[in-house]
Amino acid sequence: MRRGPLFAGLVVALLALAPPVDALAERRQVVHMAQHVALLNLAGPLLGVALPRRVLLRWVVTAAAAVLPVVVVAWHAPVLYERAVRVAAVHGVEHVLFVAAAMAFWFALTSPIRGENIVVLFAASLPVMVLGLGMTLSTTRWYAVYHEPLVRQQVAGAVMWGAGGAATVVAAVTLFYAWLSAATRSEHNRQASAPSASGNTSSAARSAHTTG
Repeated sequence: MRRGPLFAGLVVALLALAPPVDALAERRQVVHMAQHVALLNLAGPLLGVALPRRVLLRWVVTAAAAVLPVVVVAWHAPVLYERAVRVAAVHGVEHVLFVAAAMAFWFALTSPIRGENIVVLFAASLPVMVLGLGMTLSTTRWYAVYHEPLVRQQVAGAVMWGAGGAATVVAAVTLFYAWLSAATRSEHNRQASAPSASGNTSSAARSAHTTG
């Protein structure tokens, strides 16, 4: 368990779910969306990266990448979204699923880090960004539970695709750097072991020649 990401993820989750923030999120859609972005793009990924590494098959990564956007988009359907705003227990379940899905995705994405996982990251993020863009461009209110002008919904959508998109770009750059560093170390280790293996082969050949 990596303590740094674990501690950071827990701090972000606690701040995002603090009672004052949670209460405000029930009345202000922008705050609610910022809460979601914090859980999905900060807390969940940090907690997922904190887990002990495992070597997972590629289909596991694909499955995790499919589950994350499905969970996020489903909870933004009006019937579930409004239920979560009105009922605290449902709101809690929503947040648990967000963090769990993001944790699973990032655990799979970094077990191990592969170059193609950067493409997987963007593919998983695209439906969520499209959802936020749709919310921003909509000329009608999606959620009757908020008694706010339409512009508040549009700003909330901008938070979803803007902040979420920026977090995705930062994550992609970080993944690329980690993958490149790992590939460089692997190549360096391979080159370092090559002379040693060659030397052992030559010694064995000389020994056999002497014995003969």
